[in-house]
Amino acid sequence: MDSFFYKSKKDLERELLNGIIRNNTQELNWSDQNGYFPIFFSFNYNNIEMFKILLKYSMEKKLKLVINENNIEDLISKKYNFVNLKSISDIKDEFINLICLFKNKNIIEVICSGNSYLLKKFNEFNENEKKKKQNNDGKEKIENGNKNKKKGNNIFKHTNRSLSDSSDEKVYSKKSLMPFDTISNYIKRSICKIEVNEDNCISFGTGFFVEIPIQSRKHSLYGLMTNNHVLGEEYLKPGKKIDIYFPDDYNKKYSLLINNKDFVFTSELMDISFVEINEKMKKNINPYFLQPSNKDAKIRDSIIIFQFPETIFSMAHGTIISSHGFNFHHNASTNHGSSGAPLMNRDYKVVGVHKSWLIKYESKTFVNVALKFSEIIFAIQILHKFRNEEARKSVRQLNDKEKEKLERYGLKSELSDEMEIIKKSLFRCDKYGNSLLFYRTNYTWYITVLSKYNNNSKYRLKELKKLDWYPIIPDSNKLYDNIFSKINKKEYKLIEWLKSTKLIYL
Repeated sequence: MDSFFYKSKKDLERELLNGIIRNNTQELNWSDQNGYFPIFFSFNYNNIEMFKILLKYSMEKKLKLVINENNIEDLISKKYNFVNLKSISDIKDEFINLICLFKNKNIIEVICSGNSYLLKKFNEFNENEKKKKQNNDGKEKIENGNKNKKKGNNIFKHTNRSLSDSSDEKVYSKKSLMPFDTISNYIKRSICKIEVNEDNCISFGTGFFVEIPIQSRKHSLYGLMTNNHVLGEEYLKPGKKIDIYFPDDYNKKYSLLINNKDFVFTSELMDISFVEINEKMKKNINPYFLQPSNKDAKIRDSIIIFQFPETIFSMAHGTIISSHGFNFHHNASTNHGSSGAPLMNRDYKVVGVHKSWLIKYESKTFVNVALKFSEIIFAIQILHKFRNEEARKSVRQLNDKEKEKLERYGLKSELSDEMEIIKKSLFRCDKYGNSLLFYRTNYTWYITVLSKYNNNSKYRLKELKKLDWYPIIPDSNKLYDNIFSKINKKEYKLIEWLKSTKLIYL
């Protein structure tokens, strides 16, 4: 249900996850058809946390990590687009020191190349350690045999200050240092493949189980989330079933029955759907609910996406490129079937939901698009408090008097032959100088200022989802910064009037 982006990178990261999650004795030492292997992933992205997790996991499972320098040099020489290293010497000393340390402990096996750079660095490391030991021995004699300081419990502490200095360790988030088995088990029961049968044609998307905090109630909502184009309004009616599969058992199908009691929310504009899971369903399915981040991701923040591109459980690493209204642009690899996958930050908290891709008009380059999770929480909290019974429905049709009043303020309905819902929701205003689009939802109005790149005579829903939309709500800094700075006084008065109507036209 989605288009591909950086496919070669997607494939290698998919294989990385599949190899790690398979739970067999070869899981840490395999390589894919490109020669890509798990340890290289940590080198390539300078991810020392992942390297340490792999080391710890290998010790827990009593597996020996194998690092072949020839394979590293071969990968770099092929100049794949996913390889960031220009030379083996680009590998940080922190990695090499750890490799040497655990090689000496017979936990890592290193196969050196003919003109080995690693061997040279290992010799330097061992020589430095030898000198430090000699200095320490001499110091002990001078200090009358004072005992060495007690060793800490951390398996990565040793005499090298660069590896044990607490000021260095503070760079990394302690929250993201989780046992490998714990991460694997959580992911395998939180991410699912959604199967949709429409007109005897089966399609797939990605879904995930997540907790939604609600200010108006004591307890959070717990449920399944995916894109609206995966599970739209027609699939969320009482009596309908949602079929899902977890990655730890592809052959077992779970079915979620939609009913009148549990909360259901969908938005065609944001491209998101959420189905509450009651206690009975929780017991039957036994999902793990991911936690949302309490703040938006920032530009250049690292993200991880677990997903089902082409129905294969996969992982991709990327970064947030930019922020646009309720959307993020990101560069994590995706493919058909990735729609609805969660974007997680370094602490494994959800910051967004992947939904599509677009071409940036200015540069003619592809980027992936994800919905900010904070925008989902904003919508659900409004609907759950005021309009719970209508959360699963699209916005109502306006009557003739309401349409006439909107037209007097310069808002004209934008007709579309694609979907009835756009006829009810989309309005345009060119009356006062700028070209403005307004979109009615069942909880608020949204606005965007059109540019020369996206000012079209007609719009499809697929295009509308990717525009820079901002909710028209009181005291919104984002609205002031991104909309009011671009418009004139008459357009400002129009927006203020829409804010005062609240939900009267919804």
